[in-house]
This record gives sequence, C-alpha cells and structure tokens, in this order.
Amino acid sequence: MPVPPPPSAPAPQVPNAAEAPPPPPIAAPTPGAPAPQAQGGFVQPGQAAQPSPLAQTFTAWFRGPGLTSTALSLAIVLGSAAISAILTMVAMSTMDTTKMFPTTFSTLPLLMGWSLGGQFVMSGSNEYETITLTFTLLPMGALTAAGIGVFWLARRRAAVDGSAAPLVPTLARAGAEALAVALVACLVTAPFSMTAKMMGLKVMTVSSSALMTILLVTVVVFVALMVARSGGALLERLPSPVVQIGRELGALSTALGVVLGVFVIVAYIVAALAQGWNLASILLLPVLLPNLVLLVLGMGSLGGITLDKSEAAAALAYFLPSLGGKDGGDAYAWTWFGSWSILLFAAMIVAIAAAAVRVGVRRARTGRAVWQRVWQLPLVSLVLGAIAFYGLLPLRFSGADTPMRSSGGGAGHYMSLSMQPNALTFLLLGVVVAIISVLAELLPLWVYSSFPAVLQLAGGKKASAAWRAGTSGVSPTASAQQWAYSTDPATGASIATDPATGAVFSMDPATGQWVETTPASQAPAPGFGGVAAAGATASGELPEPAPMSAASRKKVILGLSVFGVVVALVVAGVVALNVVNGMRGPDKAVESYLTLLSEGKAAEATKMVDPGVPNDQRKLLTDDALKAAKARIKVTKIDKPTISDDTATIKAHLSLDGKAFEYNFTASKTSGSFGLDSWKVDKPLVVSADFSSSSFPGLKVAGVAIDLAKGKDGLSGYRSTQVVYPGVYPVAAPDSVSKYLTAKETSFTLIPSGEGVSAEAESVGTQTVDATPTDELKTKALEKVKEQTKTCATVPTNTDKPCPFQISSDMTSLSVEKDATKVEFSKDSNDLSFTSDAISISGSPKPSAFDKNPAPRKAKFTFSGKVELPEGGGEPTITIESNSSVF
Repeated sequence: MPVPPPPSAPAPQVPNAAEAPPPPPIAAPTPGAPAPQAQGGFVQPGQAAQPSPLAQTFTAWFRGPGLTSTALSLAIVLGSAAISAILTMVAMSTMDTTKMFPTTFSTLPLLMGWSLGGQFVMSGSNEYETITLTFTLLPMGALTAAGIGVFWLARRRAAVDGSAAPLVPTLARAGAEALAVALVACLVTAPFSMTAKMMGLKVMTVSSSALMTILLVTVVVFVALMVARSGGALLERLPSPVVQIGRELGALSTALGVVLGVFVIVAYIVAALAQGWNLASILLLPVLLPNLVLLVLGMGSLGGITLDKSEAAAALAYFLPSLGGKDGGDAYAWTWFGSWSILLFAAMIVAIAAAAVRVGVRRARTGRAVWQRVWQLPLVSLVLGAIAFYGLLPLRFSGADTPMRSSGGGAGHYMSLSMQPNALTFLLLGVVVAIISVLAELLPLWVYSSFPAVLQLAGGKKASAAWRAGTSGVSPTASAQQWAYSTDPATGASIATDPATGAVFSMDPATGQWVETTPASQAPAPGFGGVAAAGATASGELPEPAPMSAASRKKVILGLSVFGVVVALVVAGVVALNVVNGMRGPDKAVESYLTLLSEGKAAEATKMVDPGVPNDQRKLLTDDALKAAKARIKVTKIDKPTISDDTATIKAHLSLDGKAFEYNFTASKTSGSFGLDSWKVDKPLVVSADFSSSSFPGLKVAGVAIDLAKGKDGLSGYRSTQVVYPGVYPVAAPDSVSKYLTAKETSFTLIPSGEGVSAEAESVGTQTVDATPTDELKTKALEKVKEQTKTCATVPTNTDKPCPFQISSDMTSLSVEKDATKVEFSKDSNDLSFTSDAISISGSPKPSAFDKNPAPRKAKFTFSGKVELPEGGGEPTITIESNSSVF
C-alpha cells in the first residue's frame, strides 16, 4: 500500500482506542490512497515519547535510503544538464561560433552550468580597461526534464526513503535536499571556465553563473519534491477555489504545451530542412523546446517581440539578432514568418479549443454556464505569464567597461540589451485565456453530445468520466479522507484506523513509517451510507448529458467537414504559395541576375536592373562587350536573404579571374498576382571606370570603340567615363591610329571592392592607357630626322631653326659624316616625343676679312621631335623641334 502524505491536523487526544469516538462516515479511499500519518506529530496519551516529526524525517534522510534518493535526484539534475550540454556542443561544433567558443572538454561543464543557470559571465582586461559582460538566456529544457525526473523519483521512493511525514517537516526536508542538490551541482559546474577572443581582448574568461545555478536548481527540485511528497496534504489545507484554480492551470498548461509543442517540433524540423540548416541544429530543439513553446504562445496570441536597449548599447547590438520589424520596431508573427504565420494561428485555434475542453471537464458540471467562475483563470494566468515572459524567456546582454586607473581613470560605460515579449503580448495572453475560460463553460457539453471520443481525447479519460458522472470539480474539504488516531495500549505506538475500509495502521518507531496491521479485508465493514453520503454533491445529482440526435449530428458532421475542407485548402494553399514564393525569393532574383552576367547576357541583365546612367556611358553595357571579356564573374554562393518588410538584403559570394569578393545586393518586393511575391533587384552590379590616355583620341575596349574627349585645359590628355559590368576586358588602340600606335596595356580588370552599399556605381578609378609606337611610326620619324639632317647639311637651308649652331653660319660646304640610324620615343612624356641617335655633320666656313683661312667645323648632335595624330585619322604630323649637342 503506498505511503500517504501527512495529515494536516492533530488527532484528538483520547486515552486509548476503546475510548476514541466513532469516526464520521467518509468516502472510501481510491486506489493509491494515502496511508495514515501521525497527526502533526502529537503524542497520544499513554504513548512513549518519541522524537519530533521534524527530527524523525531528517533522521530518515541521513539513513541509506534517504541519501540514495538525494543522490539519485542529483544524478537526474546533472544528467539533464549533461545531455543539454552535449546536444548544444554538437550543434555548436558545426557552426562558425567554434572560432570564438571552441568546443573543448572544459566547454561541457561550462554548458552544463548554463543549462542549469541560464547565464554566462565574461570578463577580461587589458592595459586600458576592464570589461565585464553578462549573457542571459535560460534553456528551460534541462530544468524541465530535471523537475519531471525528480518528481517521478520522489513518488517512487516515498515508501522507502522515510520522506513521508507531517507537512511542515516534509517541506523542510524537501528544501534542505533541494539546496544540497543545488550546491553540489554548482560545485560540479562553477569551477570550470574557458577563454575566448572577443571584444578586442586577447583573453576573455567565460564562466557560468554559480548564483543563478544554485537559485534555479533549488527552486525546481524543491517544487518537484514538495508536490510529489506533500501534494495531498497540501491540497487539504488550501481553500477549494485555490485547488480548483490549480487544477484548471494544470489542464491549461497541458493542452497548450502539447498542441504548441507538437507544432514547434514539426515546424522547427521542416524549417531546418527547407532552409538548409545544418542537421545538427535540430539537436538544439530539446534544449530550447519550452522556450520556443512560450515564444509561439506569445506570438500566436498576436503578441510581438521587442528589443529594449540603453542609449550606450549600440556596440552590443551586434550580439543580438535583428527583429526584422518595420522601421526597427517590434516584430510579430507575420513580420517574421510572412504567410507561414497562418499555420501558427491555425495551431493556436486548435490549442484554444483543446484547452477549453480540458479546463471545462475539470469544472463541476452544472447544466448551465456559470460565469462567476470564468474570471479567476485569466487573472492568475496573467501573473504566471508575466513571470514566464519577462522572467524566464527574455534574452539579455549587459556589459560594463571600466577604465584602469593607470590609463587615467575616467567614467565607466554601462549598457544593456534585452529581447523579450512586448507589453501587448502580456495583455493579449490574458485575452486568450479569458476566451478559453469562457469556452470552457460551453464546449465540453457540445463536444460530448456531438463527438464523445473527442471529449475523452482532449479532456482526459478520468476527468471526462468524472465530468459525465457529475463529480468533477473540487469537493469540500470535509469530504477528504479522515483517519481515526489512537494509541496502542500494549505497545504505546500510534495507530490509525481508516473508517472507510476498517484497515488499521501502526507506526514503526524505528523508521517512522506506517505499517498496515489489520488489512481492510479482515476489518469490520464500514458504516452504511458513509461513501454515498460523503461522495454525493449537488452536481452529482445531475443526469448524464444526453447525446445529440442522429439528424443533428449529421448536420454538425457535414458543417465540420466543410469547415475542415476549407481549412485544409487554406493550409494547402498557404504551403503551396510559400513553396512557390520560396522559389521566387529575393535570393532567386539575385541568382537570376548574376547568371545573366556570368553568361555574358548584358542586355537582359540591363533590362532586369537598369544602371540609370546616360547613353554615352552605356557603350560597354552590351552583349558584344561582355562576351568579349577575357573573364566574367562566377557565382560561388548566395547567402540567405535578410528580409525586413518589403526590403531584402542579399550577400553574394563571387569570383573574377580567381579573385574572390563579396557584394551586397538589395531587393524590393513588388505587388504580384494571386499572392505571389515578386522581387526586383534594386542595385546593379556595375562599376564606373575613367578611361584616360595622353596619346589616344579613343580606345577600343572589348572590341567597342570608345571616344575620349580632350581635357578642358588642353594639356591633360583624353578622358571618358564608362559604366561596365565586372570583368577582365581587353584594350586596344582605335582603328584610326592602330597603324602607328598600339596600347601598352592589353587588358583591365574591373572589379568592385565588395561593399555594395552605395546607390551609385562604384568607381574603380582611372584606367590609363599609354601608347607604344609601331615600327612604321618609328620609320616615319627616322625618315623625318634624316630629311632634317639633309636640310641642315645643305647651304643655304643650314640656317633653319632645328640645325645646330656650329654649322648654321655662312658655310661654303657641308657633309654628313654620320646619319641617324634610329629614334627612341619617350616613355614618360604625355605626348609622342622622340629623340634620334647621334648625328655628325662637318663643313668649311666662308673666309672673312678677319679669318681668311677658317678651320673646318664639326657638329655632333641629336634631333628631338614629336608626332601628332589627327583626331579623325590620317597621316601623322612629325615635327623636328630642336637639337642637342653630343659631347
């Protein structure tokens, strides 16, 4: 027979069993009913003095069975934390976070501490400052599993570990055990830490919060032990309305948790597969399942998520995800999930209906709606919702930056960030629970009359049966099981008699446990009418609800079938619409655009995203130019888009001629037909290039002739600005001068820096093209030099300006001793200037009155000149400008 929770009131003191007054007739105990306990530890007259119940229960704790129960509770807590930590580590090992937080052995106890305390503390310093950061996110999966496990263990071991005692000693022992488990769990997890590189510090120490671990583990284990060991006795002391609210809250939590939990599991797995997440990320689902259920409950109630931050928290905003709300505001289900949110709201409707039925069958069936019992559940739910939404669920990040005294001191900086449900979520949760409470007065009867099996499925088998029988709800305290206490005159031990069955129990002084000495089968039958009198209530006199007529049921089934078909079509339409829209997302638009560029289809790409530049800058935005490029872009990867309302940002990973770069695109949603999304890329992938040359009046880029305009000052050469798609483009001299000049540069690599943030085409700077003379031009220049040499060696043209001064006076004869053999064009000059090699001319001057026999003269020099090419083509103009003596 299971050991009972302790009774709540002291037994009447009577000399012995024979003098004890007869017990009142009461209801027979149900299967698993508690065995008697000494009433509050009072010693009956004639009984030998025994240790107090508090001393007895603590003595039993320190015996082998009691310590074993505590050790098993500790194992459950640490095991839950270890499983949570291992799942988190495996998921982290596949993410980029391993660069910041490596998954080493010391990470396991660190994550165990986080699983139990929900908080990381990070600290580090350098020669200038000390930084302390606190990250709070409670993964409720481990604590939930630990609470359930400890509750199950306490129920199973109550008969052997001496935990059955009066209420106060039981609570005291539960608190002591919970604190002991929490302290040991803290000792296992708190000493471990790890180092990471972050916030500009080479060493940042990361540890879990010992205080939060002790606090949360103590609360969870204490509640589990208290409910498991003292649930019955505790309920006896509580007023009936409080007990009823507790039963309704349990039913509400179960219904919402099961329906929304199944929805979260399915939605998370489908999203992970559809979005291409790493499969290891699914391992985080058990860790964060309660968190996700609470989040879905809030957003399914039409609530939202808000980001609260201090004015100095801009630097910490990097560590929190973007909410995606309009204008940076709160985010709601429809802003995060788009049309997929319809499925969330459909699941919420199912959860509301299931919760209404489950709560309703736990209220006394009265045959009519009792609105006076509707308001209590929403009111209590608001209080508990505030604790869950704003105490357990939020993600918080806070930090302090304290300057070192050696660095001059100064004021420190304190900042905080938190992501949590907004105030609207709190209010709307109360509205949702109020709707459930109202429906709880109406739905059970309608569901039972229409579909009895659904009532049992949603409400629970036992609760539904009690509701049909009219015995649901909380019975008055007087109807609870009572015990007749007395003292065995022979041994002085406490004995208790169950008036309902006649069974007699006696307390074992050694263990403090009740032992059945007279089974119910051997005891006299209890007084007639005891059960009936105690169990009868006003609601129990109601007849069982009549089922709906066959005709009415057919109409209901038909209506529900039509409704179900409509809902199924809506769900199927939403799924199909999202699948199609997923194929038409902003990343797909960017992918299509980049595919056109990689295939050389410039005209289609320009039509898809127009650069918006004048026509005289579009000469290279053609298929011929892009296909003539030596290399075009290649698409490596396109990241998942970041969508905010009707705007999306998409990062593309590209390469050009083996050089990798990134480019950020933006796209806008345009109105589509039949709910289909249509995205348009806003900014083209183009660059602006300034082509310049001091020699060429034009260029031939990728086979396209580009005219270069003369600079305004007339001295800066020729220039032209063109917008072009990224690529490696060949460059050549224009056809008009290609006979005499070639381009020194053979190609240009035009590639953006990768920022992709400006609305205008990014400039890649000036692309200067220098000219290299052809052999034919060199020959013409040499011929011009030789022609000028002949002129200078002939009288009387030897006086021309370019001729050397040695032979420019009156000469009788001149001869060329060495003529030019080549010319060299300048590499640094902005024009086509050249210089010949050495030339030698000798001659005899005319005699004069002062020098009748002049000596011969000789000039050794080089000629310098330049070439000018007409803009419209034609033969070059070659001019000899000067000479330079050679020594």
